[in-house]
Amino acid sequence: TEVTEEDTDFIINLRTNKALNSLSGKSISPEEHLRWLKNYYLRDNDFYWIVKDIKDNKRIGTTALFDVDKRSNKAESGRTIILESYRFIVFDVFYEIMKFAFDNLGLNKVYGKVRFSEQKILNFDKKLGYKVDGILREDWWDGEKYIDFYLLSILKSEFNEYKLNLYPRYLDILKSIS
Repeated sequence: TEVTEEDTDFIINLRTNKALNSLSGKSISPEEHLRWLKNYYLRDNDFYWIVKDIKDNKRIGTTALFDVDKRSNKAESGRTIILESYRFIVFDVFYEIMKFAFDNLGLNKVYGKVRFSEQKILNFDKKLGYKVDGILREDWWDGEKYIDFYLLSILKSEFNEYKLNLYPRYLDILKSIS
């Protein structure tokens, strides 16, 4: 489901929860979020979704594809924050984002960034099929220091191959996040 103004409190709670979001630097007000959301609505290269539990339609997280570059057929994946009790759903979220990116948008590549300090997330992303492309040194200022990131990507061809080995890989991924 596309993010709406009604999701403001939910998103603020996710973004400011340090246990769920390591990039959370400071709390934001509803007004700040709504200002950002208003600008988001003006973009035609950004998809920001609320992730819902299919059983009861409960909001359980967010995810996005943004900076969609139609000339180079690539986009960045991120803004993924999932409630702790739904961690197992991350695999399904990844799968649906990639299907949307590659099948609906016709992209060739999806990339993302992972902080150096987040080895568990890096290892998880590698199991999903992402490859490390390089390092972005001092790429983000957190208010106190510059942060280095790994730059990761997955190509359409890699994702298509990944789908062939889906079930055994899925079991391996579930074990790694349990």
